[in-house]
Amino acid sequence: MRKIEDNFNIEKYPKWVQKKYDNWCKETAIKNIDKKLKLQQKSKSDFTQEEIDEIVADEIKNVKKNHGWNSFRALLALMGLDWLISQ
Repeated sequence: MRKIEDNFNIEKYPKWVQKKYDNWCKETAIKNIDKKLKLQQKSKSDFTQEEIDEIVADEIKNVKKNHGWNSFRALLALMGLDWLISQ
């Protein structure tokens, strides 16, 4: 069985859409990181630039992965199959 996120390929869309999607993912990742740092009572100054870049890259991957799964869940809900995703 294929993973949900494997079906989403941004490469088939125009370049401006790809750039907008990448910017959205990066902004969302940074917001998520800020929330996590606030919960841990840390600041960005506690990390080196290399560490921040690595953290952002990992969070962008998580955002893209969750985006695919959440899109699939929304599609199931629209089709009336939301009982398949209830946890």
